[in-house]
Amino acid sequence: MRDVTLDMANFDEPVTGRLVSIPESGLIGLNDILIRQGRRVARGRPDEAVISEAFAEAHKLLPGSSLLATINGKRRELDIVGIALSPEYVISSHPVR
Repeated sequence: MRDVTLDMANFDEPVTGRLVSIPESGLIGLNDILIRQGRRVARGRPDEAVISEAFAEAHKLLPGSSLLATINGKRRELDIVGIALSPEYVISSHPVR
């Protein structure tokens, strides 16, 4: 997991994004993402990204869009290939009464 700087339209200040890597095998198991649109990142394609559904909706992004990110001091264009839900960002709690 790594925080990166994103260049987003309509923002005067840089936006912080969080990159979460997936195993080389692509198999995650229990904490796997659920693809809602598009597809998973292809093996050997480090400039592809799957983004969270909430982030995609907030910024009107779809598969085929791209983001500019500063990663390890280098500016890279990330091609969005999928929109997903991720269990690591879903919080379970007791029912509210």
